Amino acid sequence: MCYKREKNVLYFKNHETMMVLTRGELLNIMNNAQRSTLRYAQHMEEYRQILMADYGAIAEIPDLLRENGLKRALLLSGRTTQKLHLYDNLAESIRETGARCFVHAGISSMPTTEMIEKSVAIYHEFNCDCIIAFGGGSVIDAAKLIGAKIANPKQSFYQMAGVGNIKNNTPPIIAVATTGCGTESSGFAILRDNDRTRCFNSGKLLPFAVVLDPDLSLRLPNEVLAVAGMTALTHAVEAYISTFSSSFPADSSNSLVAVPLLLTYLEPAYKKGITPEMNMQPLMAPYYAGVAYRRIGFGYTHAFAMALSDKYGLAYGEVCAALFPEILNFQKDVVGDKLAKLANIAHLCSPRASTEEAADAFIEGTRRLSKKMNLSSSFKDLKREDYNGIIELTFLEAKCFGVSKKMTSKAAEVLLDTIKA
Repeated sequence: MCYKREKNVLYFKNHETMMVLTRGELLNIMNNAQRSTLRYAQHMEEYRQILMADYGAIAEIPDLLRENGLKRALLLSGRTTQKLHLYDNLAESIRETGARCFVHAGISSMPTTEMIEKSVAIYHEFNCDCIIAFGGGSVIDAAKLIGAKIANPKQSFYQMAGVGNIKNNTPPIIAVATTGCGTESSGFAILRDNDRTRCFNSGKLLPFAVVLDPDLSLRLPNEVLAVAGMTALTHAVEAYISTFSSSFPADSSNSLVAVPLLLTYLEPAYKKGITPEMNMQPLMAPYYAGVAYRRIGFGYTHAFAMALSDKYGLAYGEVCAALFPEILNFQKDVVGDKLAKLANIAHLCSPRASTEEAADAFIEGTRRLSKKMNLSSSFKDLKREDYNGIIELTFLEAKCFGVSKKMTSKAAEVLLDTIKA
């Protein structure tokens, strides 16, 4: 897809078809997209996951495979996880039960079309019947998309992208989340497809089982935990302040668990790593965040991060961390009461603080947390001449979400100026 603005119309090109849309027609499309997304979420099945969360939980995976008749697992990981030998014992214990485990450590950063297609070929070559995603968000997203392509070989990624467009269920996916960003408990995934970043939202992408084992996180680089944690925090808050949240109060309530835990444990985890004293909290908090946004979705932070990743290849999580407090500040006049509630339960303000003071305290708390973990607040590659294209992509991505306050192009330009180095 590509988009071009000229005076009061937007030219929207999809394959060989050209349509000319007025601003009013574009607004109608956005409203229809939001209603369509909400209808899909409301009728989404109550998918249930098996959750194994404890020290040493990874040792239960061979039994899980056996109990479900799964005998040939494709174990996906990234290079860092492979170098740390985090899954060596797991692969061996699976083989000791008589099952097979084929390791593919070819997942790096954001999944790409080529990466997915290569992994699908490996899955078929070894006649696998399930996928074990061992790593962070990129590895788990890759597993979801590999599973989607295996189950839907005639659908292109273009056809599967968006909301509710995946036809068939994936093979069983066991997500062993080593960092925790929430994707392990959601049906969302992100892919770099032919120089375009695509987002997928389907209940069929929800992993069959999730394993949260703090022992696996003890040796991970602390900066990885920081980026993943800020991504989870961003998504949990955007789900909570979404206009869709009132339709899913049980989902939204998970944010009230995730947010204070993330604000409490992220900085210590970054400085000292995950310690036994923290117990399960640093991994459970992102899991709750994923449940919160599973049906509610995201907001402008996600949409901007997608567009900036699309344009410059920036790390999605780092962009989220930089934009998050600025977008909350833009929306404060509409969602201040919700931000104030989050500030109070996270003990970021005095119980006697006014709603405005508490909302400001929450925004400043997220900004301060990002700074303490040395996450970027500006990006040198950002160019003003690219603003129009970035804003168009952002608005078109955000059309499916229940954003609490509509953003104008001028407000978006001001926002981008705040993170321009």
